Amino acid sequence: MFNSTRMTILVISLLASISLSAQLDDAGRLESLGVEGEMPDTLLGWDKGAGIGLDLTQILVINPQAGAGQNRFGIGGALGMYANYRDGRRTWHNNLALNLSVEKIGSGVVVDDNGDATDIKVPFRKSIDELRLNSTFGYSFSEGSKWSYAIDFRFRSQLLSSYLGDEDGQVYVSDINEGPYSNTLVSKLFSPARLGLGLGVMYTPNEHFTLTFTPATLDVIFIADEDIANLGIHGNKLEDGSTTVYKQSRIAFGANLKAEYQNKYWNDRVTFNSTLVLFSDYLADPQNVEVAWTNELAFEIVKGLQLSFNNSLFYDDDVLSTISDKDSPGGILRNAAGEPVTRPAVNYYHQLLLKYVYLF
Repeated sequence: MFNSTRMTILVISLLASISLSAQLDDAGRLESLGVEGEMPDTLLGWDKGAGIGLDLTQILVINPQAGAGQNRFGIGGALGMYANYRDGRRTWHNNLALNLSVEKIGSGVVVDDNGDATDIKVPFRKSIDELRLNSTFGYSFSEGSKWSYAIDFRFRSQLLSSYLGDEDGQVYVSDINEGPYSNTLVSKLFSPARLGLGLGVMYTPNEHFTLTFTPATLDVIFIADEDIANLGIHGNKLEDGSTTVYKQSRIAFGANLKAEYQNKYWNDRVTFNSTLVLFSDYLADPQNVEVAWTNELAFEIVKGLQLSFNNSLFYDDDVLSTISDKDSPGGILRNAAGEPVTRPAVNYYHQLLLKYVYLF
């Protein structure tokens, strides 16, 4: 559980340093353009772009010597798209992000305990699967004001189904209950899906930094699949009077703080983007702040081609996670019965990608 006082101090310090840096950089940029205190007309209207990164690994082994290894194939990537609009007192920021990666170790088919081959091939395992959509509309208090009324919308889910291995704790993209494999479907598209809609204010001191505070935010977790909902692992609660049946949705109402920063350095060859979202539920344990933080640091190799390092951190005390443990089978902490342990925990992911960027 995050201590709310320490988290508040950390966030305020972070936002203050980012905002100061952004303002100094923005002042120099505006001075070079020959304008004072306002954005030039060339920055009005739509600003759109997209980037796609690829993570590909492949090892082919034919007739390997004893102990020489086995086949490996992995593919993944990240897709990011944005469309931002600015016209007078109106602004509208939209971005879509998809991170997906799967891999297969070995080849051939699954073999059961009797040595009989089945028609099920060695399955793909999932490394990361995340789909995010964010949209923020702002209408400034007055012409030239850095403060705006704001409507903030966000959506998060995933694309592929996830089957948690009962024995090894690995996450597979196929339902396999043959040979050494048995698994449980734990998530898929719209199970869960998370939506947030908030009303509040937005502060934009310059083109690099935006702070959005929505003290009236509706946050909904929806789980379309009833069997997945009844696992009770996605923040949903038991139905009243039941010990086995869970609700297929959870509704929260609270305050949301979102800080966004983007900038370029070193003659525009290095790009940094960061988004930090904090949410506190008025209705249940408001001191337990939910944290979602995504970052991207990219280096331009040649025009349009980047080496990109992405990482993200997430914590919600209502959502259960399997616990990483390098000393346990499959790298997953287990109880005395050998079952994977689940509890609220900080989730962390990172990717290293070659990325093609296109502006239009």
